[in-house]
Amino acid sequence: MASWQELPEWAQELAEHFKGGESALFILHGQVFDYTRVNGDYLPFRHFLGHWLAQSRQVVFYNLGLGLEFGDAAGENAFRQALEPPTQGLAPGEEDGEDVSRVRARALRALGQQPQAKPLPQSPREVLQLAERVMTAPCRQACLSQPLALVLEYAETIVPAVDLGSMGEPDRAALVTLLRWARQRELVEAGHVIILTTGNLAELNPNLLLSRHGAQIIEVPPPDQAARLHFIEHLLASGACQLELSSQGLANLAAGLSLQVVRSLLQQSRRAPLTMEMVRKKKKDLLRQELVGLIEVIEPRFGLEEIGGLEPIKDYFSQIVQAIHAGDDKLVPRGITMMGPPGVGKTALAEALARDIGFNFVKLLNPRTKWVGESERNFFKALQSLRSLTPLVVVEDEADQSEHGRDEYSGDTGVSNRLRQMRFEFTGDPAIRGKVLWIRITNRPDRLDQADLRSGRSSERIPFFMPDFTEKCHIFQVVARRSHIACDCADFADITRYLEARHPEVITGADIEELVFRAYRVARLAGRDQALPEDFRQVIDDFLPPHQTEVLRHMERLALNQCSSRRFVPDRVWSWAGGGEAE
Repeated sequence: MASWQELPEWAQELAEHFKGGESALFILHGQVFDYTRVNGDYLPFRHFLGHWLAQSRQVVFYNLGLGLEFGDAAGENAFRQALEPPTQGLAPGEEDGEDVSRVRARALRALGQQPQAKPLPQSPREVLQLAERVMTAPCRQACLSQPLALVLEYAETIVPAVDLGSMGEPDRAALVTLLRWARQRELVEAGHVIILTTGNLAELNPNLLLSRHGAQIIEVPPPDQAARLHFIEHLLASGACQLELSSQGLANLAAGLSLQVVRSLLQQSRRAPLTMEMVRKKKKDLLRQELVGLIEVIEPRFGLEEIGGLEPIKDYFSQIVQAIHAGDDKLVPRGITMMGPPGVGKTALAEALARDIGFNFVKLLNPRTKWVGESERNFFKALQSLRSLTPLVVVEDEADQSEHGRDEYSGDTGVSNRLRQMRFEFTGDPAIRGKVLWIRITNRPDRLDQADLRSGRSSERIPFFMPDFTEKCHIFQVVARRSHIACDCADFADITRYLEARHPEVITGADIEELVFRAYRVARLAGRDQALPEDFRQVIDDFLPPHQTEVLRHMERLALNQCSSRRFVPDRVWSWAGGGEAE
């Protein structure tokens, strides 16, 4: 097997913990069902872990489905002998009176028959008790040629993340046993290790994750772009695959997919050429199955040039695009908060930014549920998936509704605070700077927790205002061009003047987009391919804006109050904001 230098980083970290003797209990989480690269080859995670541990330990696997599985006969023999009552200290012949099974076994051997072996236990509680006898009883340890490595797979099924009061006695017994083992010096000094594996750390009982209990937690990270590219080239070198995109393009597009899925895609390409659309569909289907209700992966449709108005904000976003392309992470903000009325282009601008950068674009959905602990598990799972999708732009829409402020009564038993802390830890990780751009969108920034608005967490707080006359004209033009709708209007100035006269100060960019499509519908029903000015006037007369002027102006003031830079505020806004200061 591999030398220390050739091991994956997580295995090197695990080996260092073995040497340090800090604990006997270890938790591996993340990509524990994928391939592991070692010595230039790729092995299934379980296969690699078993063979690597077997270099210095007696390896035993356990899960609820298959029960105990042994690496060799010596390990199985040790566990089977532990099923028998101890005979140490008994006089010759006395042990037969202690256990009827021994008498029966001796009688069968005398008749030349082999006694039937006792069945190994299946339940977690009995398996852990048996393993403890093997690891701690001197007469049992003598059966082991090496220290024991007990690997508990699908650990979330053994010690699930449920409240202690809701746990049954077997689950509580398993939890207490593992907590004892974590700090049991006898196990550490003997070299025994217990390794829990799980795909989602949040599904494990939280008591195991507390640092004071001593369990060492190690992430098996998802494959990054370089790892995906190496794996793809490794498979292409060994098989006749047909690709309609480059290896680099496939590696970029496969962000968020495991190596197992990449292998499956390449195997399919032996029958038909693998296209970009096939990869996107597979990715979308998998993420929908695994993360339904948690995140939504969106293919950006247009770039910044196809956004009407918002010039100061587009200029700032163009600077971000240039910084990321130049690899200057120090110029990339940790986070951005977009504030303002609905329909003014906040989400569209975030999507355009992702398109111009070349990042994946993900919309984070509200992880809250009514079940205790499930909101946190959902959010942790979503964050782990976001890491695998890097580089990406994350949009958290309606951010004021996902969490309650700390000074606000929520009645959610601390769920908001825990979700907020998980997000802070994720966005504050220096390893993702320049790879993940987190954008929060809200109509009510006054409802956000103040910690979200401080510099560093939200590098820029950008206000969005209702479009002026020039911006409305531009939005009409951009929407018509982007949607391939023919219009008999030179610059939409006359249409915009008519719109402002009919609906002053209440029309957003989203409203204009709707009006363009309504005008097109009127034209098509009239048998024309081109929308005429009278079509626009007809739909403008019919249109009922969804918001009142007072509501929109209030949202603008709230956004202005939290703005982080004067460059985002148009001169026209200061006229109603009070002489250059936000009210």
